Amino acid sequence: MAVNKTLFRPFLSKRELLELLNRDHSLNGGVVFGIEGRVIELQARAVSVFDEPCPWRNAVEISGMAGSVVREALSRISGAFAKLRVPEPQVEILINLAPADLPKDGTWLDLPLAIIMLQAAGLLPDLAEHK
Repeated sequence: MAVNKTLFRPFLSKRELLELLNRDHSLNGGVVFGIEGRVIELQARAVSVFDEPCPWRNAVEISGMAGSVVREALSRISGAFAKLRVPEPQVEILINLAPADLPKDGTWLDLPLAIIMLQAAGLLPDLAEHK
């Protein structure tokens, strides 16, 4: 059964988009490095507003020694977002993976990347911190 409704607001107002440029987002994920698990901090922010929505794959840039499999995550996430009818972002998003000197590879970061992409685009609120 196909559903035509989306859980997300299709468009943000100009004021909301400009407010996104002042927000920083942070989320922890993890990767396997050798035989150890390592915590990776995903840091994201909207860096500019597009004149019209842009495909997720073209709107997001990942830095911080992301391996090819991590960069390919954008294609996997874009496909999932399209299937779920998640609106295309109205902002350009920059994601940094820290620490910068640790190579990141594998699909371990797919879910945290998807979450932080939605947060930086203003489509999902930041998650509450737990200590």
